[in-house]
Amino acid sequence: MAQDYHIYIHDNSGNGGTGNKTTPFSVKSEQDSSFSKTAGTAFNIAKGIAKGNGVNMGVSALAKVVPWVAVAVATVKIADKVLTTGYAHQEEYTGNFRNNVNYNNIKTQIHNTFHPIQTWLSVKHQEAQFRKANRAIEQQNRLVGNSILKDMNIGV
Repeated sequence: MAQDYHIYIHDNSGNGGTGNKTTPFSVKSEQDSSFSKTAGTAFNIAKGIAKGNGVNMGVSALAKVVPWVAVAVATVKIADKVLTTGYAHQEEYTGNFRNNVNYNNIKTQIHNTFHPIQTWLSVKHQEAQFRKANRAIEQQNRLVGNSILKDMNIGV
């Protein structure tokens, strides 16, 4: 069921509704706009931040950059997909895995560069796993030692 919404604007000022009530913000003065045209960019940014427009200026600058960033990301993803597929096919057909391994190593280095905290956490986790495995081997060696059980093959 469709609903119809009506918005009514009431004037409680008592002057009979004179003036433009649809303009929510004041218009900049001529001095302000001419100053903005002649002043340097850095000073305009500082002036905008001082007025409390820093977030708005950042959002507008980001809106100008976002399409180019999206194009760059899409290009990199397509190139990655083409290279990954090509090297996988080359490895499958020729048996030469050198290019595939080198490309995967490059991707790993790039990932480690752009994600240092995740890399550090994974290194620490891997070190803990190595310590755990070494303790298990050490305990097994203490239990079995150089006994005859160590050299015996059990099973088929």
